[in-house]
Parts: sequence; C-alpha cells; structure tokens
Amino acid sequence: MVLTVFGESRGPPPLRLASRNVSRSFEEGELREHTDAGGLARFIGAILQAMTVQAQDGAGKAELLPIGEFAVAEVARHCRAAA
Repeated sequence: MVLTVFGESRGPPPLRLASRNVSRSFEEGELREHTDAGGLARFIGAILQAMTVQAQDGAGKAELLPIGEFAVAEVARHCRAAA
C-alpha cells in the first residue's frame, strides 16, 4: 500500500518529510493496523509548525522539549510493540 498524505509538490518540507516517514512506517508494518496514517502525519506536521512558531517567538529548549516529548509519546501509541 502506498500512502501519500501530502503530494510531493505540496506542503512545506517538514510536512512532506512527516508524510514520507509515516507512509514508510505504515508500509513496513511499524504502525498498528488501524492507524490513520494521514492523520498521524498531519499531527506531526502541526506539532512541527507550532514548535517553529513558538521558537520564532522566543521559546527556548526548556519550553519546546516537553512539547516534543508529548508528541513522541502520542506517536508511540500508534506503533506496534517491539517483538
């Protein structure tokens, strides 16, 4: 199954990268079977965009790191357990 969340020519580079990575993970069986891969890629893209805006507004590592940690935890909920 080939999943294209964002077309190669559409969206900012971070969104295209998230789409490619989620698509590859889905195809390789790393994500749970019923994961909405498109929604997951959009979620990752939204987090990246929000963190970028906050960083541009002066947020530092101490403020941004917890956001990334919450995002990683959410993505991990959709991954298959390691064998």
